[in-house]
Amino acid sequence: MKRSEPPRFIMRFLKWFCKPEYHADIEGDLLEFYERRRADTGRISANLQLFRDVLFLFRPGIIQSAASYQPVKNNGMIKSYFIIGWRNLWKSKLYSSLNVVGLTFGMVCFLLIGLYVHDELTFDQQHLNANRIYRVITHERNPNNGATTVAAAGYMLAQESTHAIPEVEMTTRMQRAGRANLVDPENPVNVQETVTIADEYFLQMFDFPMIEGDRRTALKEPNSIVITEDLAMRVFNRADVLNKNLQFNHMQTPLKITGILKDHPYNSSFSFTSVMSESTQYNEGWFKEETENDWSSTSFTVYALLKPDAYAPSVAGKMTKLVYANEELEPGWVLSHSLQPLEDVHLRSEGIADGARNSNVESIPQGNPLYVTIFSFVGIFVLLLAGINYTNLTSARASSRIKEIGVRKTI
Repeated sequence: MKRSEPPRFIMRFLKWFCKPEYHADIEGDLLEFYERRRADTGRISANLQLFRDVLFLFRPGIIQSAASYQPVKNNGMIKSYFIIGWRNLWKSKLYSSLNVVGLTFGMVCFLLIGLYVHDELTFDQQHLNANRIYRVITHERNPNNGATTVAAAGYMLAQESTHAIPEVEMTTRMQRAGRANLVDPENPVNVQETVTIADEYFLQMFDFPMIEGDRRTALKEPNSIVITEDLAMRVFNRADVLNKNLQFNHMQTPLKITGILKDHPYNSSFSFTSVMSESTQYNEGWFKEETENDWSSTSFTVYALLKPDAYAPSVAGKMTKLVYANEELEPGWVLSHSLQPLEDVHLRSEGIADGARNSNVESIPQGNPLYVTIFSFVGIFVLLLAGINYTNLTSARASSRIKEIGVRKTI
């Protein structure tokens, strides 16, 4: 009967670390056990058990000492290779320069383009649940303006979706109400900032890194504001400003700083430097009037966190039905909703208007997927071109080293 052989790399590993005086006996025992196991449980199981046994043998008393190894002390050959390589580079300056510069240029271009592509493709992915967060899009058709698509929705849709739609785990809404001067009451130096307003769930849905404060309560109380580290440095010249006051010039009541956020990364669609709690406006009569029956407006940017097994198009359809069930639209008006993944906001928002913002607030910057594709191909092409150029120049010079190669083989 033909004797089966165990994996060679396992036996080579054993020979490498095992003391020579023990090796023959240990190897014989292992092979005997291997044959029995192979007959009883099969080859794969025998291989795994042999590998386990060899690992267990890797311990003091069996491992040969470092003194038994004979490292190569004569590095003359390695030194010779370096010397000859330097002489060849110096002898053929033009070819060497073309080779090194061409290959370096190609690799640098590829790396720089790769950084740009990676930055574009990872927009808004720093949030833990980014793959389950969606932006609510409103598709509206009316006799006056025709068809419009806006990244905004009504107040009550965000408020009631979590109760009426089981697939919706959480919603949050925000507004960019305009620009105003933000000052420290103790040191009134004006800093013009965008007035961003969000509800208490905003910091719970999005994982903006928080330096100080509690994200669960930071935007819960009225007259609360959360600012970024950069804004704190510009207003107070320091970042530890929790519980201090700030005030917008159009508001009589100062705002208490309840949280400090780290500055946003460059690959983020969010660029706010401060967020005021939505509850600050609850006592305003105009706010209650505008929001208590607001189902179909485009005054709020609404985000929805869906449950893991939710199907986004189905949820969007239920949102549309929820609006029609609670508000009767004017004759000729048609409204529907869709859900856009957060990870698609940067590159796939063509034709979608950035809503819920004042006209003096800049829209969210958009990327172009066509540019990403073009630059990806350009980067790969440049790297291949540099590699081919390097190979061609090296091959062309190979004939000049035939004698050297022949002498080395002879020696």
